[in-house]
Amino acid sequence: IQSPGKFSLSVVDEAGERSTTKVGAAVMVLKDDRPLVRILSPKTRSFATPDIALPVELEAEDDYGVGRLELFRALNGTRHLPDAIEVPASAPPQLEATVPLLLKDYGLTPGDVITLFARVVDNDPTTPKGSESGVVTITVISRELFDRITRSMKQAEELEAKYTEAARRIENLAVEAEKLREAADKEQGDHPSAEMQKKLA
Repeated sequence: IQSPGKFSLSVVDEAGERSTTKVGAAVMVLKDDRPLVRILSPKTRSFATPDIALPVELEAEDDYGVGRLELFRALNGTRHLPDAIEVPASAPPQLEATVPLLLKDYGLTPGDVITLFARVVDNDPTTPKGSESGVVTITVISRELFDRITRSMKQAEELEAKYTEAARRIENLAVEAEKLREAADKEQGDHPSAEMQKKLA
């Protein structure tokens, strides 16, 4: 079916008599969009040590069904190699998968760079459509450098939390000071009492 239309159905018996009623319906051709795929984790630019199993989280979707999903990986600019990810025979419209990269089995050293991207194909039986995710770059670093980066990030988060708390306190003090000024104006106009002046200070 290439375009919208209608059909009708009637029955003719052995004697050549046609039924007096017909059964009919309209046929609509729905648009089939391209599928989408994203790498949720790791982030676009990430660091990893050469001794871990790095989980790669994928999410694919299609308006009718995901037919095929692959994760491509390459080391230091070499050709990307595909790893097929199992897709249920029911071709679900949404699919999440986690693929562990066993970096410890790759013989990596600090300075090596791994690039990843995912490809998804829908389940259109005539002209399957596909799309690819963005590229994720993972730089391999030593355990010592990773620990230093982690500590620095934690310290930055702690400083940000302290700054946010201080800003919140300053804002609350400003609100309280404004309330006191309004109360002073109501109490004695332009000449607040000594107690009120002390609070305002």
